[in-house]
Amino acid sequence: MAGGVPRYYWDLPINPNGNDKVVSNPMVINHLQASGGSLTKSYKTVKVGSYHMPYIWSANIPTPTGIVPMSSLASNMMIMRGIDLQIDSHDIDRYRQVQPVPGGISLSGLAADQASTPIPAVGRNGGKSYYKSGKGISYVEMSGTNPFSVAMNPFSNNGNLTSLKKSSVENAIEIALNRMAGMAGDKDKFLPSTFETRANAKKMMLKSFGNLQESFTSLKSKYENLISRSFASKDSLVLPGVDNIQVPGDGSAQFRILESEYFTGDDIRTLTSASTSINQLSDGMAIAEFMLTQGLSSSVNIETGNILKAAYSQLYNNVNKTSRSVGSATQTLDVHFTGALPALIMFSRYYKAVSACLYEFIQSLRSIQTSRGTLFDNTIISVNSEFNRTPRTDGSGADHGWQGSNYSIFSGMVDQLTVVGNIKSNNLGTWGLAAPLDELNGREAIIGNVSSTISNLLEVKSPTPNDQAFAVKKNGKVSPIMKSLKNVS
Repeated sequence: MAGGVPRYYWDLPINPNGNDKVVSNPMVINHLQASGGSLTKSYKTVKVGSYHMPYIWSANIPTPTGIVPMSSLASNMMIMRGIDLQIDSHDIDRYRQVQPVPGGISLSGLAADQASTPIPAVGRNGGKSYYKSGKGISYVEMSGTNPFSVAMNPFSNNGNLTSLKKSSVENAIEIALNRMAGMAGDKDKFLPSTFETRANAKKMMLKSFGNLQESFTSLKSKYENLISRSFASKDSLVLPGVDNIQVPGDGSAQFRILESEYFTGDDIRTLTSASTSINQLSDGMAIAEFMLTQGLSSSVNIETGNILKAAYSQLYNNVNKTSRSVGSATQTLDVHFTGALPALIMFSRYYKAVSACLYEFIQSLRSIQTSRGTLFDNTIISVNSEFNRTPRTDGSGADHGWQGSNYSIFSGMVDQLTVVGNIKSNNLGTWGLAAPLDELNGREAIIGNVSSTISNLLEVKSPTPNDQAFAVKKNGKVSPIMKSLKNVS
């Protein structure tokens, strides 16, 4: 999730035990209550499994055929909170989520190295620049309006084999493989040079995938619909305390939209609508579903961007002392200048959309049986951003929270919602700032602890072997070995 989205709305519970010390911050709100003309803003939790999660987990999320409680998504979720990234940089911190040691082997590369799939590593809108395989396996960037065809192009027979005899087909494929192997210096192409990859490429050339453009369009449309319904938040998708209260903008700090402009429209809920979307999310989810369920890839990296077509309605500029109507615009996820109330509306719906897409993607993985259970039982979905956010005490926005990030995984290897990691409560409030862990001899968790955790679950050597993992895998299931979970003054 590029841009450094605030995680405390969704997967960073700041009161997980229900009785933790929590210092309030006007920016960290997730619930509204209107009474007698006044508006009460608060941080509210809901019990999910054994933990008190942010209030949004009481919402419903859309499915292609209806709705489900968002809490259904949490049953196979592990949250590692309180991670000090040690560096304040959008690009560096984004890369280190996947490539913890700059220039070293990436987690996506580790997955590709042990893959038996025809195209081990693919991605969309990011990932190539911080991908590295230990075996030199290349990465395919799935670009364009028909990315499936781009990925399949090296294996295409271009229609020339239909009039050939079987023996001629075999010979034509062999010639194509040899030609591809001869291009081994080009790291941008998938190049079958070993016996195993040649065998996989041959299978791909003989396999029929039908209309790839139609497949991509259909899958993308499915995810677009889930996103649209989440941002509209109508009927059974209304979240009480967020979507059911009309709040007019008053131009104060908590209604800030841009650096010097503030929302002054009649209804804060109009900030999003059914036409609002998330840049690249539907494309990425379509690619991930197709490449994994078709058995084509083992490592998929997708990146999402800004909220598109946020409807600002009316803004007041406190420098020029002017008002203007802007209609729809793009809302960055780097929310330095997004106040508490616009952030509540936009990110509540943003995370409903992300959750709906994840839930549908997981159902598609569950539908595929393997020799070791379902595909979801053998898949790790990691959800990260370059950092969390540090909320301002006047509620006018949030700055880079690189000293208090978190990392969530979803997998059939996780039996129940699990939360680990300590955070601090201080004069900025409780929002995720990393706190010392007993299991680390009194130091804060860092990205190396996360990468060792993911490596354990992938059953590969960690790129950060000196950093202890949060969890290991026992009998095919995740078992936490760092269990600290408290708020530290």
